[in-house]
Amino acid sequence: MGLGGSTPSGVGFGRDVNMVYASQAGKLVYTLGANTSQLDWGGWHYNQAGIGGTLNYMVSDKVSLGLTGYKELVHPDRLGYPCFRRDNYIGGAVNMKFTDNIFLQVSIGVEILGREYSWCRFSFSSYI
Repeated sequence: MGLGGSTPSGVGFGRDVNMVYASQAGKLVYTLGANTSQLDWGGWHYNQAGIGGTLNYMVSDKVSLGLTGYKELVHPDRLGYPCFRRDNYIGGAVNMKFTDNIFLQVSIGVEILGREYSWCRFSFSSYI
């Protein structure tokens, strides 16, 4: 089964390696990470590697402000599907915790996809 008429059929093999270091310094919480992905499926060969990080400032026990960024170091051969495209990203978020089980996150960011594409992303997350 493929993702459409132009996708290869058969079985594909892939592997991902992700590493993250997280720490806290007072009211600042930060993460640093690296990732690599590899996929072989039919005639497609996809190799990618990147680094990223976050920096969060805890305003109070219920509110935090965050920045996040990602930089792709090894660019894959593009497969033509948006889910495989992620060059560079920078964004910010406001997190609000109402109870132990209810929170709200509002974030906005800019994703730069090579020289051809750039778009802005706005997301809203909640957990009840």
